[in-house]
Amino acid sequence: MNKNQFRLFLFSSVVFAILALVVNFWFPSQNVDVVNDFIIELEMASPEQYFSDMLLLVIGVLMSVAVVASYAGLLFFKSWARHLYVASFVLALPS
Repeated sequence: MNKNQFRLFLFSSVVFAILALVVNFWFPSQNVDVVNDFIIELEMASPEQYFSDMLLLVIGVLMSVAVVASYAGLLFFKSWARHLYVASFVLALPS
């Protein structure tokens, strides 16, 4: 695989991820709404819930920045980008 093929693969990966988000918003699943409503009924808002939501929001923003930085680094073949991409992927799984 040469540089141009890798860049095309990376670009297509981003395009397909964006398309997946668009399709998810365009055709929402009714099952997800039912499950979310059930969870909200079980767990009414509490200060602990608010803290965990804010913590997940901060982690999500940091992971988003790390993923964008790693994609930019991969595009320019920086050595640190591979490690950042793997680390952001592994750390984003629990969140």
